Amino acid sequence: MVATIECPSLKVYEAKSWVRQEAKKLGLNLSNQQVDLLLEMKGTSLMSLNNELVKLRIFMGEEKGPVSKGEWSSLLGEASETNIFEMIDGALEGSSGKAINLLERLLVAGEPELKILAMLGGEVRRLFMAWALLKEGRGEFIQKELVCHPYVAEKLRNKAQRLTYQQLRQAHHRIIQADQRIKTGVGDYRLELEMTLLDLGSIFNPENSPS
Repeated sequence: MVATIECPSLKVYEAKSWVRQEAKKLGLNLSNQQVDLLLEMKGTSLMSLNNELVKLRIFMGEEKGPVSKGEWSSLLGEASETNIFEMIDGALEGSSGKAINLLERLLVAGEPELKILAMLGGEVRRLFMAWALLKEGRGEFIQKELVCHPYVAEKLRNKAQRLTYQQLRQAHHRIIQADQRIKTGVGDYRLELEMTLLDLGSIFNPENSPS
């Protein structure tokens, strides 16, 4: 008879604590932001996380200083999805310059304009769904309903609870408008994407709108 032992996935805070401890053992100096990025891109599997830390230790050699943001991103491998999340963060924070810089990186990497817009629209819809679940008092079901990683669910929850129905509706409508303009050839692809990001920044942060 074979006994089966269930090993539930680590919670996000548990994984963060484990990464910090292991990084310290390996002599790695990681910022909180770098730990968050590692979990977002690689999940909470200890084997996967350990592989990334060991890879970084080998890359750093005898150096004991902090790991630069560029080195960390390069080693993890930049993901389009992650850059989309950061673009949304830029708009939410009113950092339109940050959002547009990330857009340029996606375009330089060869990502099609319509794909970027679709991913942007998908993220706004997920925020809308997370917002609705919170209003219904079902915030604990965000991960299950949206089928996402616990860390992503936590980020969506934190962002959605700061937004209003009107803001999310306006943002969704603006993306639909951009999609129509691009598909009908009315607007230039790149310019339309840049203007959409600027408008999202104004929607989510009215105080940053031009007077």
